[in-house]
Amino acid sequence: MTFIGEMAVKTGRAIDLIDLKTAGEPVIGQILKNGIRILGSKVPYADLIHRHLLDTADFMPYRSDFSDFANIIRGRLDAS
Repeated sequence: MTFIGEMAVKTGRAIDLIDLKTAGEPVIGQILKNGIRILGSKVPYADLIHRHLLDTADFMPYRSDFSDFANIIRGRLDAS
């Protein structure tokens, strides 16, 4: 917790500390898109991107199908 507090003071912003080894999709995708890497080498970062690409290929089609289904149901409910 000391590290988070020190980083928040240095950056002037709230800090979220996330264990990237246990986080899943779509959290990893958002972190890769919007986060800033402050520690670590390129190899673990590349491994994380690789895992993200594989997980996205597995997970996101289901999420997309569910979103489409939810939109259909929402439209039907609104029409009635």
